[in-house]
Amino acid sequence: IKYTMTKSYRINIIIRACIIALLSIYTGWALSNGQPIYNSIALLMIILILIINLVWYTNKINKKIVYFFDSVSNDDFSLSLPEYSGDKLLNKLSVNLKRISKQIESIHVENQRQEKYFEAMIEHISVGIMSVNGQGFIINCNSSLKKLLGLNQLTHVRQLEKIDTKLAKTTNEIEVNQEKTVTINSKNGLVTLLVKASTFKTNKEQLRLISMQDIRKELDEKEL
Repeated sequence: IKYTMTKSYRINIIIRACIIALLSIYTGWALSNGQPIYNSIALLMIILILIINLVWYTNKINKKIVYFFDSVSNDDFSLSLPEYSGDKLLNKLSVNLKRISKQIESIHVENQRQEKYFEAMIEHISVGIMSVNGQGFIINCNSSLKKLLGLNQLTHVRQLEKIDTKLAKTTNEIEVNQEKTVTINSKNGLVTLLVKASTFKTNKEQLRLISMQDIRKELDEKEL
């Protein structure tokens, strides 16, 4: 399909360019051989119309493609492309762009479904987990972590300083695949946390995955 459309587009452009070139040569010959001036003016008008038609034709192709990419980049899959009677290439381009848009929409919906699934799974585990970007903003945070820290909302790692400066420092400085323990005095009392860190990359940015688990019970049992 791609080869057929490219070939058809090339042939359409070549035909138009050849007609313009031949008419231009004939107009030059008519002027140099003393043909009536109104014939030359008529030929020039035809050439102008053909040039305008060529520009219109190429712009139609470009506008369709630009509109397609703008729609996809804005997650807008309700692609509505006009059809042109008598122009198989433009109509075929519209059909293929709509088909590709539907395929991308299907992939987008499936990715959203998987994302919701993982969010629900993370929400139900007992370990506190949050994902943090390079600017310290918390992208995701499950309810177990909020409950563990005694917070209703957690949007930036700076909020951890209000709980305990040691916790904020540990969260900022912990390296990938490293484990650290820190004892803090939260709203829930004295809590000893095991903090772990890992990293992963989404299609947009690099994120750190921080997990926090209360190991006070395990430490009390070990001490006993």
